[in-house]
Amino acid sequence: MIVRADFDEYYVKDLNEYNNTIQTLVNEHSEIYFRGVNQARFNLAPSISRNKVANFSVEKEETLFNAFRRRIALYKSETFREYTSTKAQIDIETLAIAQHHGLKTRLLDWSTNPLSSLWFACEEPKALKPDSYCIVWVLIAPTDEKVRNLFFKTGEEITDSLFTLDETFIYVPNIVNPRIKNQSGLFSVHHYDTTLKKHVPLDENEKFFPHKFNAKPNFLPDRNWDLIKILINRELYGKDILKNLRRFDVHEETIYPSLERAGSRLNFDFDSGLVL
Repeated sequence: MIVRADFDEYYVKDLNEYNNTIQTLVNEHSEIYFRGVNQARFNLAPSISRNKVANFSVEKEETLFNAFRRRIALYKSETFREYTSTKAQIDIETLAIAQHHGLKTRLLDWSTNPLSSLWFACEEPKALKPDSYCIVWVLIAPTDEKVRNLFFKTGEEITDSLFTLDETFIYVPNIVNPRIKNQSGLFSVHHYDTTLKKHVPLDENEKFFPHKFNAKPNFLPDRNWDLIKILINRELYGKDILKNLRRFDVHEETIYPSLERAGSRLNFDFDSGLVL
């Protein structure tokens, strides 16, 4: 089959153009989600499948998760929740916490907040040779509610092990962590394809985007998901966009609520000449 990677693209250079683009999309689509990435070349693969270790296996992935789970009791105040649910629900909520604290997982962050996603896109990358461009991915849900609901799961609806999934789904988490709350977060949970030997990136998922895997595409907005790319030259416009986001109270401290992040945000304001 032919994979067509021609998702629509928008180019913006400031917060005003970005907001106008978002408003256009909101007017055209009833349900959309956002993901900001500070390097445009990255696809929609979860962190567990990036820079994969030698001889990777799902068993090793589960071992990593279990190691995190054994340590979470030490930092109970960060979870803001007593676990009283089924094992499957406990696992997905713990995995969401792990994702938001930097552990490599099969989860990919999405948000209902386009401004926090723009902040993630424009933040300074840690790579030695980063892309000039950053990107905000826009995920558009199908309008048919029955079809849309086939792709969504809450913690209560998850009954099987996360490490034996045979399809990707969208997970709407309980608010078990302040970062999930502040980032208006939800996740795509990616299955591992034993033939491809990888967790399938969302932009390569045929079930979500069948019209991209066909030489004669037939896009049906009521039944198909879609993706749109919003691209920004971060080298030219990133710092100004971050300054303007600060005026809307979108900054490091609100994205990652902690005293350390408060100090980092105040340093940014001080260096940028903003009023403290």
